[in-house]
Amino acid sequence: MPVIHRNLLEVRLVSNLGDWLYSNYHEWIGIRSGKLIDREFVRVYFRQPKDYVEFISSSDERDKLKQYLDE
Repeated sequence: MPVIHRNLLEVRLVSNLGDWLYSNYHEWIGIRSGKLIDREFVRVYFRQPKDYVEFISSSDERDKLKQYLDE
């Protein structure tokens, strides 16, 4: 899901991921309760919501994503 979340920024649909109301990004960072998320999966890779916010916002996010997926 990080790639999908990041795509919103890459194609300049939003400048802040929180602005896209139709994304489950809000569930990933814990500000909205929803059903389209595997919370256990998120907790395995990101201890706290702020860790995901930092991960998805970083300029070298693609390298970090590849590292996570290769593990």
